[in-house]
Amino acid sequence: MPPEMGKPPDIMGPGAQEKLALSPGRLAPDDTGPVDQHHLYPFRHDGTSSIFVWIPAFTAWQLLQPASAGHPGKPVGFWVGSPPAGEEGVDWARVGFGGFYAANYEASFLDALPGLPETGEGATEGVSDVPKNAPGCVPWNMVDFDEAIAACARLGPQAHLMRDQEWTACAVWSQIHGITVHGNNGLVEDFDDPDLRFIPDPTYPDGRVLTGSANKRGLSPEADLTSHTGTTAGVVDLNGNVNEWTLDLGVDTANRLVHGDLILGPAPLRGYVSALNTRPGLRRLGLSHKPASANIWFGRDYLELAKRDQNIRCKRGGHWGEFELAGVWCVFLNCLRTFRLINGGFRACLRYDD
Repeated sequence: MPPEMGKPPDIMGPGAQEKLALSPGRLAPDDTGPVDQHHLYPFRHDGTSSIFVWIPAFTAWQLLQPASAGHPGKPVGFWVGSPPAGEEGVDWARVGFGGFYAANYEASFLDALPGLPETGEGATEGVSDVPKNAPGCVPWNMVDFDEAIAACARLGPQAHLMRDQEWTACAVWSQIHGITVHGNNGLVEDFDDPDLRFIPDPTYPDGRVLTGSANKRGLSPEADLTSHTGTTAGVVDLNGNVNEWTLDLGVDTANRLVHGDLILGPAPLRGYVSALNTRPGLRRLGLSHKPASANIWFGRDYLELAKRDQNIRCKRGGHWGEFELAGVWCVFLNCLRTFRLINGGFRACLRYDD
């Protein structure tokens, strides 16, 4: 329940932080892959295989005072992969991420047929109410927030709509390893790399593309520039194509940022991501702090916020027509939970807890 007199709870307090933290899960019982490395995991449902990526547990360090932490020139909130200089809690903060499976691809209908590799011809959207994650398929679109939650739940008790902390885990992993995640944000091509092309979705060829269909001449078979790892063992299409619902984050009728039943304070300001929020709890949600002009460390990713007199839910990544605004740090807090859009979709995650 909201606190007395409508004041937001102190998210510096341990109670709120614990509710925002996610403990690492374990490998699926039939997954023999290494627990400390990204790897693909085929998850079967109703006789159909969906491809998930194991996101191993890892630690990252967020810069609170970049200069005194030994990283001058980096923006506030930037994540690094090794302990910085200075003092914990003053110059930097340490956060654990990972320990879950993320869908390798944006969700498609279970009975969607993939298109031909070169042209996309023959791809069908399907009619099932269960999702799958497979390459070369039409992304499930025209889906509202509650329908996306219900669809993921039909995969089984370990499945759920991707959480904001899980999305952020992928973005943080990319940042600490210096990976630039490309994507379909420029109408069938990448805004920054027009040689990176995609296969148009034949059911809506005006910008939307088939899942995992990026191609660039000269790349090695193991490379994937649209993956958060830069390899085929990564989560693809987090930048552009369809904007993806995430589970927890939203804005209430008083224009306050909410996470489940927690009120986290005033909604953030709209604008380009130039720094990341460093407040305890909020830092694991991948939100911008004091948006300003575009920043080379965050591409030209954008936080969009619309004040409405209804409950807003979160979408991430941007879509094919966002051009320079899309990316792994792009957050849209301007969609009603009932919105069904041709440029909106989702992906599932799996978590096996003890």
